Amino acid sequence: MREVKTVAEKYPETITLHTWFKDIFEKVCNAREKKPSMQRRIRIKIELEAKLKRWLAVCKPYKEMKTVCTKIENGFNDWFTCVIYPEIEPTNNHAERMLREQVVLRKISGCLRNEKGITANETIMSLITTWKQNGLNPFTELRAAL
Repeated sequence: MREVKTVAEKYPETITLHTWFKDIFEKVCNAREKKPSMQRRIRIKIELEAKLKRWLAVCKPYKEMKTVCTKIENGFNDWFTCVIYPEIEPTNNHAERMLREQVVLRKISGCLRNEKGITANETIMSLITTWKQNGLNPFTELRAAL
């Protein structure tokens, strides 16, 4: 959403495409709120995929939309997973909020100065956060993993 909006703000001729994209996203949110049966969710997912394919077909001629279209095409099979599985959020806001503390700490401390250290920190913090979310003791799990 953010990337399509950025393109629309920069290139006014793409505003209609942004509005159309927002409508698709609203349908995703509405489908999740109504909590239909699994069969209905599958039909909704198929309908949304068809709408997104039409949107992509219209966007392709716009060179300004090339990067966004490529990104959407690359993840096409995953974009509507949240319709089938309502426990998955349609945005990555939750994941970003979970990582925010670590990003701030990394920037404040400035001690991770190479890729190897950054990768190790990201991996360990991802494991610890996952264990916390699953109600497990991170210390015990880390000891077991080592």
